[in-house]
Amino acid sequence: MLVVDDEPLNCSYIAKILEPYSVQTTCFTSYSDAIRHLDDDQDFDLVISDLHIGRNSGFDLIKMARERIVSRRCNYALLTGDSDHSVSSRCSEEWIYYLNKPVSEGILLDLVRANLALPGQDDCHTGLVKASRA
Repeated sequence: MLVVDDEPLNCSYIAKILEPYSVQTTCFTSYSDAIRHLDDDQDFDLVISDLHIGRNSGFDLIKMARERIVSRRCNYALLTGDSDHSVSSRCSEEWIYYLNKPVSEGILLDLVRANLALPGQDDCHTGLVKASRA
């Protein structure tokens, strides 16, 4: 799993929550470092990005990741503190999970359970929503 957020505490928070589940989490606090890592032919099942990564956009990072990640089953999530409806609409249009900051532990675990093989699949909370691909 790849996590990109220019706030190191957010990366640490996500990694700490997932640590008991032995989820391999690769974290970057800059857009350029994350893109360089994608160029190393790394494969991920889930990419979580902040909407604003310095001067760059999480949407741009996800677009680059979609071009580089080999796994067709990789899913994407965008973290944001913005409450702008256009962001959530764009996420829906582009098949990206939309997560409000601060993201709760339950919602984060639901996202990971929905995209990775983790214990407790049947115990998911109802707060995670993503449009189905028809």
